Amino acid sequence: MADKGSRKFSPRYRRQKEADEAESWRSPLGRDSERSYSPKTKRAHGRPSESEGSRRAKASLAYSSPEGRAFGQSPSHRDRLQRGSPADRRNWRERQRDGQKHDKLGSVQSWREKSRIVRIESCLTKKDVLLLCSEAEGSDWDLKESSVSLKFRCDRCKVYCDDVSPALGHIRERTHRKKAKELQKLTLLLSIPPPGRAQCLSLSSALEGVVAEVGLNAQDLKQRQSILALVEEVLRPVLPDCQFRLYGSSCTQFGFKDSDVNIDVKFPSHFQHPDVLLVAQEHLSKSALFVSVEGDFHRRMPVVVCKEKSSGLICKVSAGNESACLTTAYLSELANLEPQLVPLVVCFRYWAKICCVDQMDEGGLPSYCFALMVISFLQRCKEPVLPSYLESVGLPLSKLKSFSLTGVENGHVLWLYDQTSSDSSQDKVKKGKCPLVFKVRSPSVLLGKLWIELLRYYSLEFQIPEKVISVRTNSDLWRDLKDWPKKRIAIEDPFAVQRNVARMLNSQMMFEYLVHCLKTTYKYFASPSKSTAAKVSSSSQSGRSVRAANHVNSVKRSPKVDLKRSRVRSSPQSAEELEDSDCVIELEPDEEEEAESDLETEGEDEEDEDIELDRSGCDHSGDEIFPFEREMSDDGGSDAGDPEEAASLLNKPKAELTKSESPQTAPEGFQFVFSKRFFSNGKPPVLICSLCKSDGHLKQDCPEDFKRVELEPLPLMTLDFLQILNEVCEQCYCDFAPDDVEVKVREHILQDFETFLRCQVPGAKLVLFGSSKNGFGFKQSDLDICMTLEGQDTAEGLDSMAVIESLAKALRKHHSLRNILPITTAKVPIVKFYHTKTGLEGDISLYNTLALHNTQLLASYAAIDARVKILCYVMKVFAKVCDIGDASRGSLSSYAYTLMVLYFLQQRSPPVIPVLQEMYVGEKKPVVLVDGWDVHFFSDLKNLHKYWPGYKKNKESVGQLWFGLLQFYTETFDFKETVVCIRRKEPLTTFKKQWTSKHLAIEDPFDLSHNLGAGLSRRMASFIMKAFINARRVFGSPVRDFPPEYPNKMEYFFDPEVLTEGKLAPNDRCCRICGKIGHFMKDCPMRKRQRRDTDGRDVNRADGRGMTDAGRWRQREEKCCYLCGSSTHIKKDCLLAKSLESSPNTHQRSPASDRDRVDSPQQDRRKKPKAKRMILGPEAGSLASRHASLNASMEKWSPYK
Repeated sequence: MADKGSRKFSPRYRRQKEADEAESWRSPLGRDSERSYSPKTKRAHGRPSESEGSRRAKASLAYSSPEGRAFGQSPSHRDRLQRGSPADRRNWRERQRDGQKHDKLGSVQSWREKSRIVRIESCLTKKDVLLLCSEAEGSDWDLKESSVSLKFRCDRCKVYCDDVSPALGHIRERTHRKKAKELQKLTLLLSIPPPGRAQCLSLSSALEGVVAEVGLNAQDLKQRQSILALVEEVLRPVLPDCQFRLYGSSCTQFGFKDSDVNIDVKFPSHFQHPDVLLVAQEHLSKSALFVSVEGDFHRRMPVVVCKEKSSGLICKVSAGNESACLTTAYLSELANLEPQLVPLVVCFRYWAKICCVDQMDEGGLPSYCFALMVISFLQRCKEPVLPSYLESVGLPLSKLKSFSLTGVENGHVLWLYDQTSSDSSQDKVKKGKCPLVFKVRSPSVLLGKLWIELLRYYSLEFQIPEKVISVRTNSDLWRDLKDWPKKRIAIEDPFAVQRNVARMLNSQMMFEYLVHCLKTTYKYFASPSKSTAAKVSSSSQSGRSVRAANHVNSVKRSPKVDLKRSRVRSSPQSAEELEDSDCVIELEPDEEEEAESDLETEGEDEEDEDIELDRSGCDHSGDEIFPFEREMSDDGGSDAGDPEEAASLLNKPKAELTKSESPQTAPEGFQFVFSKRFFSNGKPPVLICSLCKSDGHLKQDCPEDFKRVELEPLPLMTLDFLQILNEVCEQCYCDFAPDDVEVKVREHILQDFETFLRCQVPGAKLVLFGSSKNGFGFKQSDLDICMTLEGQDTAEGLDSMAVIESLAKALRKHHSLRNILPITTAKVPIVKFYHTKTGLEGDISLYNTLALHNTQLLASYAAIDARVKILCYVMKVFAKVCDIGDASRGSLSSYAYTLMVLYFLQQRSPPVIPVLQEMYVGEKKPVVLVDGWDVHFFSDLKNLHKYWPGYKKNKESVGQLWFGLLQFYTETFDFKETVVCIRRKEPLTTFKKQWTSKHLAIEDPFDLSHNLGAGLSRRMASFIMKAFINARRVFGSPVRDFPPEYPNKMEYFFDPEVLTEGKLAPNDRCCRICGKIGHFMKDCPMRKRQRRDTDGRDVNRADGRGMTDAGRWRQREEKCCYLCGSSTHIKKDCLLAKSLESSPNTHQRSPASDRDRVDSPQQDRRKKPKAKRMILGPEAGSLASRHASLNASMEKWSPYK
């Protein structure tokens, strides 16, 4: 009998038993009758594995099924129609029974195959794998002698291995080891038992001590109300119709004793937001009650920052911050009604402050995010403490988009349900209110228990990357319902539901650090250490409250509280010294000293921590459930931990791990201390730059901020070098300015178009504008034409889209035009075209009258002084050489650079040109409105000397002015604070225009709402300014002789490899197919594979078949050459490409590579990827030879003739 009993557990007996059970699948009471899902197991080569028994079963099922149909296919259409007859119902039942039998067979077979699969996602060593193999076989498994083929699967890495060798190789990979350690840590965190009552009581006392030390009391709130009264006393005389109100932690009690005092100014409609803050800044700076007054206007919500003199508290004054005031009223009312909310939020915020995750400027979360996280948890915990509002109203989650909170009133939150977008026949809008707290309060839960559950909820239970933290509902709000990306953390503002208030945390490293701190903190508070001490005497417990209060008060001077969890030793001395076993707050060294020491002794923190804890009477036995935790910290960096021990602990039963930590055996005395080293396990916080989104530095130290670039001192300018600069500037004008013949050709084309269109569109009138008429046009620049109708001054009443479509239809009949493309979705609808005889591209717009006045203004400035034209041409050449002059590719337009030149000439001392829009004749300035904007400017240039005192007083040469322009925009002008504005002499601030979020601000002289620099990305703005800085160095450093590698001085000054440091212009906003902005790659019209329509037909086929004539021309228009940018040909047909292939200097090294031989400013340039060089012609000093030859050839050749 003994042999029989032992044979029962042998591997051979088990395998025989499995085979017998597999044969009993026909019995409905079989062992695996409940298994109905049997996924197919894949072999290593990708084919599904199928046993012989399974194939026989399928064959028998196919044979016994009606009509010989194999199992798995649906019955025929005739069977579905005649299923009502008794015979058909009987056949249907038979097929169902056969399917159930097949499912049972597949389940048994899949179970047998699964029994041969070893899951290795938690394995770290070869020993772990062999141990799992032995468990799968029921005996010691030998790697070499075993003939049983086992499969290995790692679900964490999505890897399937058909042999042990690749499995062992996989567990040695770094990615697997990291995921395996995370899995072990997660498993051990999940194995932590619930806290006992003694632990919760001690933790509650500790939390209350923290709140008493760092939280706001009644006296602090009264002091903040008095500061509000002082601010109101100063600002009330100058802002009589405004209301002053506190918001933020000063009202909610969720802040600290040193938290800022937030004051908002509610102003009437006749006030402007910038004016309110500017007036507040001016008068607070004059008051003796406040010091250090300054404006912080370059943030999302601009504020005036000052310090109250008596208390030393920082005060921040904002204006019109309605959303923050609504949220504050909600949080304040909720804090008054729920007593446990304030200590939880204060402790949670203090935890975030210790872990350095609450600073928005450093990539952290806003402070009130932690309050919303606590409220959301209290709505979703096992025994909800707070109600959820959507469910209180009785609405499902699908109605959440129409449900919004509007305010707070008498302990209730006001809600609005708007059904305007739905087709419901009920009331469109519903209003109501629901209570903020439950009417019948449940028994209060210990604060310590809620704290541990809060940490567990956000570290283990809540799926942070997948869900949204919302206080409007307690249902699972997935990111898909709000169309928010599944990245990092998402927290919904209750009164601005379209905004993710946690969007400031935009770094994955910071998010991982936040989650790491949550898990580490939960482990610290939830897992009690093993007991090595006796219980605290009753006398010690009786004096607990008095000693705790005294101890807390004794450390109020500490800037940062270092709290350590420890056990009370059984020695009498320890018991007397630590009578307060519930809350011990120990003094920690200065925070700055600790930050410095962390960088120097990072590798010694773990050893020092152990030594310090041992000396302070702490027991580390509680940390044994995480033997590999130091391996997981990135700053530790070593894999010296024992993974075998971790795996063995992972395989231990949960009861064995927590046997000695049960509440019955744990002492009543616990000591919990708030400390950064226990909350982050020694892992330092991640520094994230909010400017470039890189780690390792902050915004104020960002190397990519061009405003922080230290300019090199320039050598003394010489007269000879100034003469060279004059020659270079004049050469640019001669090379690129159109001659009289081209000007006449443009006028002839205009007359030809107008004559032709009058036959098609009666009353049509065409006018040239833009570069063709303002005096700053290049050779072969585009034709800009404005069309108006006689007898109608504006486009009011016209169907602009229909007119543009009819205009395009008429232009297709013109024999000299090709590539007719109407663009009706633009801000100003246009029709683009290509003139085959001249090779000119152009567009016709409808009633673009504002641009006509703009052209006249620029032409007037060009006519005042000849130096204006020359400087504008030099600036445009510089922009084209550096590839920063194309607005369609994310940079500035040539028009913007022209405005920059004009602004510099107006601000020069003495000025070169006046501000024509500020000049007028008479006592009152006239107003001429076009499209709602004032387009008046002084146009009587013949009498300009009578009305402008500075007429021709500036005698500087054009070379001096060009060098002065480069100095002005790199040394003097502040793009962060000032707007480039040619309509006024006085500086215009970006805050006044409310353009503080833009990198460069250039105002249109007539359309004052148009910022020509609004489309610049941070990288492009930095690239442009670095090009200006390099140009300042090149044009400002006199040289005796030019390097011999350069054929002329033009190539020396306009070398893109030097001006752009060999880099290409950023294309972060450009489509990766066509290189233009305004759309993504998936929507690019040049994409070869167009999306198919729902009917299965091609919308735009790449080969052009099945398209209309307009579609073919549109497709050709969308192609462009990547070398010269022209849309008339592609790269292989470009003459520039042919000249590059035939040029003898193409395969030679760049002349700039030998600049170190000559005393020139480029000698310190490092080797970088070369930018595209301009091919200069044989003419001495000419930059236009390439363009001239290319443009001349374009007149004779076009691919669309």
